[in-house]
Amino acid sequence: MFSARLRSARKKKNLSQEKLAELVGTTKATISNYENEYSSPSNEMLIKLSDVLDVTTDYLLGRSDRPDLVKSNMMTEVEIEELFINNPKIQTKYKGRELTDEEMVKVAKMLEVILDREDKSKN
Repeated sequence: MFSARLRSARKKKNLSQEKLAELVGTTKATISNYENEYSSPSNEMLIKLSDVLDVTTDYLLGRSDRPDLVKSNMMTEVEIEELFINNPKIQTKYKGRELTDEEMVKVAKMLEVILDREDKSKN
């Protein structure tokens, strides 16, 4: 599972094995070995990979099917801002009225609680 998810996440970021290796401080051969199930990364390398690929370690390890979950249980204000407030794909209107940044943070926190409960009920 790890090898397939690593390859998929790398390709979604349009990174070659060589570029990913450079970004995490290893060699192309090491990345190839991970993707071909010849070896597994250390915990430290797993964290570097998840950071560079913008996915969680749980996703890479197959513990979650959601690559975009934040790495901790609660989103930081900066993460909320990046995900909801500064994202042009996110709808910022409700019943025709533009939501304030403060209201968007509240929406993000409510959504986080809902998704966290769904994840816990699956386990």
